[in-house]
Amino acid sequence: MTISTTTTKNQHNGNASATTFAYNFKILDQTHLEVIKTNSSGVDSTLSLTTHYTVTGVGADTGSITYPVSGTPLAVGEKITIRRKQDFLQATDLQNQGGFFAEVHETAFDKQAMFALQNQEELDRTLRGPVTDPTSSDMTLPNKDTRKGTVLGFNA
Repeated sequence: MTISTTTTKNQHNGNASATTFAYNFKILDQTHLEVIKTNSSGVDSTLSLTTHYTVTGVGADTGSITYPVSGTPLAVGEKITIRRKQDFLQATDLQNQGGFFAEVHETAFDKQAMFALQNQEELDRTLRGPVTDPTSSDMTLPNKDTRKGTVLGFNA
């Protein structure tokens, strides 16, 4: 196996008839997906595996979800977001003087690459200062109570 793409997320718009939605990245388990439905008002709902959707393509470079399991297809104005989201666990246990099974090592390396890509996707959605800005070393926001009733802004 290899990780052949940096893609970690796909979005699809509803058309009131489609029930199969592709994802273009590898997952190692069907639980490694997060599927979010955005309604026409912009409200997000995280969907549940088997209750709301099913998964095909585990272990392949691409796959798809079927949504809904039963009921009305995704309406016009709604969208589905499919993203890789794995738990940050390392379950591979290599034994001293055990056999060398390349597939076990390859899967462990793939999972590490998937962790890095998952983190990068989240970092790409964060507020960041430029690498050349010497004042951006600590951009920690004040606590919730201090932020109440304020606006994020910048001065000279």
